[in-house]
Amino acid sequence: MDKMLRKVPRQERASSKLEYYGPDALSNRELLSLILRNGSKEKDAIDLADDVLSYAELNLGDLGCARVSELSEIDGIGPAKAASVVAAMELSRRLSADKRAQLRKKITDSRYIAELLYDQLQYEQREHFILFCLDARLKLIAQETIFIGCLDFAPIHPRQVYSPAIKRGAAAIIVAHNHRVTVHQALMI
Repeated sequence: MDKMLRKVPRQERASSKLEYYGPDALSNRELLSLILRNGSKEKDAIDLADDVLSYAELNLGDLGCARVSELSEIDGIGPAKAASVVAAMELSRRLSADKRAQLRKKITDSRYIAELLYDQLQYEQREHFILFCLDARLKLIAQETIFIGCLDFAPIHPRQVYSPAIKRGAAAIIVAHNHRVTVHQALMI
């Protein structure tokens, strides 16, 4: 590791990594360290994140059941940091519940997908190519980002689209991509 990078606190490295590569590139401990924002006198935010994650042991979902009072018992985690973690976990739970509700909706028009993607992709600077797999009743089975390209180009081979659809037993698919800031096309096949 280069000497200049070693001088940058690990927390700032996680923040830069998030900005440059996106949230998928960060580990659970790095994401949690960003939620915690800073460390304590004895530990940096990454080490505190490790302590919080060890509370959840092997199942990250256990962290979603934690209370502020329980997390506050971890050395270096006060009520404010614990509240941030609990709030982030609740937001995640709500997003997941919202996504499950969307999965139950019958999709008969590609405009529904375009509206859904607009919220997800409106600030993305790179081209995203996304596959939606539907069952025989036109209900969403899965959503998968097949490829993230460059600013205005995302080369896709047909097997990258059809292979995941076949694996999931999709009766129909929808493919969509964003063009810089707006989703401009969703095609129902």
